[in-house]
Amino acid sequence: ILHRKATPDEIEAITAQARRMEAAIAEQGGPIASSELEAYLPFPIPDNPLAPGVGGVISVCPVNAELPPDRQRDWRHCPATGRVQPWIPRP
Repeated sequence: ILHRKATPDEIEAITAQARRMEAAIAEQGGPIASSELEAYLPFPIPDNPLAPGVGGVISVCPVNAELPPDRQRDWRHCPATGRVQPWIPRP
């Protein structure tokens, strides 16, 4: 876990990855279950260097909903909207 505030450059880089994931989802033309997301991306689920663990996705709508710490994953995905948001820790 990042024990400091993420820098603007880190946030920009990880947000750009989320936008690439959203673009790949949009190309599929319909809702994709979070559990099946990797099968539809032209690349593996990327690791979010700001989050612990390796490239996990959690299904949550809206993507900015509050989650308890034990439910945090690298990425938040809302199948209904196709939105993807990186988890950015707030120390």
